Amino acid sequence: MASLVEDAYAGLDKGDFATARKLAEDIVGRSPADPDAHYILALLQFDGGDRTAAVRHLETAITGRPGFADALSMLGLHFYQTGRNTEAEHYFRHAIDADDTHVNAHLNLGNLFKETERYPAALTHIDAALRSGYGIAQAHVLRGECLRALDQSTDAFLAFKMAAAIDPNLFEAHFHLALLMTELRMFREAVSAFQDALILRPDDDTCHKQLGLCLLECGRFEDGLRELRRSSGFIEFTPAGNSLPRIIFGDEGDIVVDLMDLMENAIDPAAVIQEAKQTPYGGA
Repeated sequence: MASLVEDAYAGLDKGDFATARKLAEDIVGRSPADPDAHYILALLQFDGGDRTAAVRHLETAITGRPGFADALSMLGLHFYQTGRNTEAEHYFRHAIDADDTHVNAHLNLGNLFKETERYPAALTHIDAALRSGYGIAQAHVLRGECLRALDQSTDAFLAFKMAAAIDPNLFEAHFHLALLMTELRMFREAVSAFQDALILRPDDDTCHKQLGLCLLECGRFEDGLRELRRSSGFIEFTPAGNSLPRIIFGDEGDIVVDLMDLMENAIDPAAVIQEAKQTPYGGA
């Protein structure tokens, strides 16, 4: 039986879901309460979109093995993804009680605490996850977000840089680093970080908007306005058309960026206004 379980897990690891399912079902046929087989079937049901069946398998796995940290953590993740944070926290904590080095349980609980703005508690669990798996880029991003929320900008900066170094293809690492650079008024550096993020996710409207604003701050007005065209912002003019344009973001209600101060350093303000007027009123 043990070899069948190992083979089923191996099928999962290789992405051979058909084999994993067949083996897990064979195991359940011989041993109806086998925790590993039910856990494997739960993962496959989640992958197939049947959460009800997946939860049923997880509950059976936990009944057969109350300290099954993987199953407890997965059940917690299900509740978190369906907006039931109280239940999610309960199962994440039980998973950690069963295995205090369980990376996913710590990371998921840390993420839950971050989303509910309990940043010191979030950092406790994110740091615990990193002690067990330091090379997890997403954990460094979460850590950076918490530190940024706590106004610990230097440590947040280092966390985002670490995430980008570990996984250069992680969009969130470059994006959050760029946002922090913007807050620190490191606009030229932020431009580069936003551009790195856009290589990974070229159609991200928020990234284009933030890049556009940074370019304006750097005095690169034509480039900035071109980027803003690609976001949810649009250019507004007075009826007479004689005043400097304003950038209005329709997805953020009344947030308006007045270009008056930015234009003071423009080499050719008339050219900038002409470039802005090429953007139709109401958005590109």
